[in-house]
This record gives sequence, C-alpha cells and structure tokens, in this order.
Amino acid sequence: MSRVSRIVFVSAVVIASTAFAQEDEDVTVAVPGAAGRVQVQGDDVRMDLAVPGAQMTVQGTQGQPQVRGDAKGQVRVQQRTTVTTTTSTVTTGTRAGAVVVQQPAPVVVAYRDCGTGQDPGCVMARDGVLPMDGPTFLGLLQALEATQNELSRQEMCESLFGAHFATAAQLGRILKLFHNEITRLEVAKTAAPRVVNPSHALGLASLWQNSISAQEYTQLMASQRP
Repeated sequence: MSRVSRIVFVSAVVIASTAFAQEDEDVTVAVPGAAGRVQVQGDDVRMDLAVPGAQMTVQGTQGQPQVRGDAKGQVRVQQRTTVTTTTSTVTTGTRAGAVVVQQPAPVVVAYRDCGTGQDPGCVMARDGVLPMDGPTFLGLLQALEATQNELSRQEMCESLFGAHFATAAQLGRILKLFHNEITRLEVAKTAAPRVVNPSHALGLASLWQNSISAQEYTQLMASQRP
C-alpha cells in the first residue's frame, strides 16, 4: 500500500470516529504523515488534509455506505462500519452512537422420520451415512415379515445391511422377527458395523434367553466405534 493510500485509509477511520461530534463543530485531527481538520455541519462531515506532495479533501455524509476516490485524492467516506466476528455482526454508525447487534440465525436440523417414532439415532450418521428413512425401513420390514423361512430372512438381512445403515431401534424391530436365537445372533453380527448408534443397541441383549449369546451380543455392540 502506498503512503498516500495509507493516509487515505487512516483518514476514513478518523472520519468514522470523529463524525459523532456535535453539529457545526470543528475538530483538529492528527493523521500520520499529514495534518488536517474535520468540520461537522449537520449530517455532513468534511476533512481537509495537507499531505506532502498532494492536497486531499475527504468528505462524508453520515449513513452513506460508500467509499470511493480518484487520482486527484478526492475521497468520499461513509460514517458506517461493519465488523464481522465468528459469533455476531456488530453495526455502528448512527448519529447517537447506538450499537445494533445481530445474532447469527440458529442452526435448524431438519426432522427425519425413520419409521420408529422418537428415534435419536435417526439424525446420527456412521461413515458419513445416515440410517434408512421411514419409507425405506418400513418397506423392508414388511418384506421380512412376509418371508416365513428364517434362513431366507437372514439372507435378506445380509443384503439389507450391505446397502443400508440402521438405527438401534430399527435393528430391534428386525431382530424381533427371528425366533431362533442362533439365527438372530448371526443377523446381529451382520448388522453391527452398520448401526449408527451401537451403544443404544446394548439393551437388545435382553432378546436372548441364552446368557452366552446375550453376552456375545453385548460384547459385539460394545466393540463398535460409530
């Protein structure tokens, strides 16, 4: 940035900071590398700068959000600045010196229906993938219920979990379709890496009457890292 450009920039800051003065008031300012005076008349602000090698006049009208200049050093400056932070946007520049704080809009998470009612796992993801939505899950559940042979159901579940992720609640609905505990455990082993909230599925161990199978299922789900 050239020396003249730096002086113009500093003058803009001076305008913004001194234009809150009372009407018809002159203010003497010190700008590095220049000397000048600020005049406030009504809503108009004028600064005359004596810059080595150039003569500049900086004029501003309060509330005009605009800055421009030309090769002759004529610059129009607004008396409005906006500062953006990571938490809010603060806008200053009213004549009375009021500060308006605009809080960022809250983040809204769209509601998802996974066909299992109030299901906390419905908005969770594993490997960046969300679980089945309601229509998909209910359609697959209906197909499983229509299949009477449990071995055929098991094969369907292998295909199901090869293509989709599921919540713990969805897994529970599926496991309850299997009466054979050995087959049920095999289905759980297939499903475990695809459950988005495996810690919520630990309670499903109660589906096994065989304590050894229940313990194996618990260890299986506890070892998952979503």
